[in-house]
Amino acid sequence: MNSAARSSLAQVATGALGVETTVGAIRLGVWDARSTVSNVAVANPPGFAQGIGKDQRLDFLELAEGVFDLRLNSLFSSPWELQEIKLTDLRVNFEQNYNSKSNAGWILAHLESVRTPPPAAPAPTEQHRGPEWQRQGGGGGPKVAEEEGQKQSGKRRRDANAVSTKIIADRLLIRNVSISVCIHPLCDKVAPVVFGIPQVLVKDIGKKEEGVLLYELLDITVQAVIIAAINSAPDQLGYDMHRSMGDNVRRILDYASVHCDNVRRIL
Repeated sequence: MNSAARSSLAQVATGALGVETTVGAIRLGVWDARSTVSNVAVANPPGFAQGIGKDQRLDFLELAEGVFDLRLNSLFSSPWELQEIKLTDLRVNFEQNYNSKSNAGWILAHLESVRTPPPAAPAPTEQHRGPEWQRQGGGGGPKVAEEEGQKQSGKRRRDANAVSTKIIADRLLIRNVSISVCIHPLCDKVAPVVFGIPQVLVKDIGKKEEGVLLYELLDITVQAVIIAAINSAPDQLGYDMHRSMGDNVRRILDYASVHCDNVRRIL
């Protein structure tokens, strides 16, 4: 179950964000209504994350751990009613290219383009399996073919559930956020500016429209962190970051408000 959930989350996130997203582990705490996800990495769009050194590549976003609590009476229904989603130790590597386009703006624009949930992948047909599979009578005979079909059907159901289940959350709490900002050409000569945000709080997610889908929750999370980063960035940096993203950072999404600690810790 945990492996299937990890695969489904990575698939949905990759489709929504437009870049490869990997999930290290998921633990579904069915009986104690407490689940965790760890070591999530969101890759950068093409052309970004070259860093200071030519051999250095960075992900756009890295998350150490996420914890969410599920009320027992909504575990097997939709929407899922969550009291709190807590993300801890989140790092964002913001980069703006010479043409004033940023990796964050690219990802926000892709999220905006995702109007409907991505469909689950269809089961492979005989013509896609190759001649060797067909010579063996469908991969080992009718029984093996039936078992494989059942596995594929189960995977499609899990993927569809991950895409179609709606979520309502009282609060999304993001703690210990680290923002690294690299703006070219300045970043070619000096190290990126790095600052921290102790806490970002998003309230009442999905309560206007009776829940949000998983990819919409990802959209809300990314937007909240970017808004907090812009508001907390030192000096002129916040203006430059906002300009590179245009209107995508201020889209109306299904949440009540975003609050962030104003303490600026230049690292």
